[in-house]
Amino acid sequence: MGGAPARGYRRFWDIAGRLYIKDTGDPKRLLSLVWQAHDDLYNTLSKDDTLAGAACAAQVTRFGYDMDTFAEHGGALWAVVEFGVTAEEF
Repeated sequence: MGGAPARGYRRFWDIAGRLYIKDTGDPKRLLSLVWQAHDDLYNTLSKDDTLAGAACAAQVTRFGYDMDTFAEHGGALWAVVEFGVTAEEF
């Protein structure tokens, strides 16, 4: 007896994004906020790694901060924090 051929329904979705943190001129505070951003992103995914049912498992895979890179908007400087998330669907 034969069965249906095995199919690979497992998919991985790479999601990239940026967080912007307003620079107040205090470098120690800014670095603290960068670490807090990482913790917030990690904790948010830990609470629901299904991304509200859109995936089976998601995790932070990349987090980067270059202290020499800023964005200017509205007369303020913003630190740019890049992140990556991989969501698995099966």
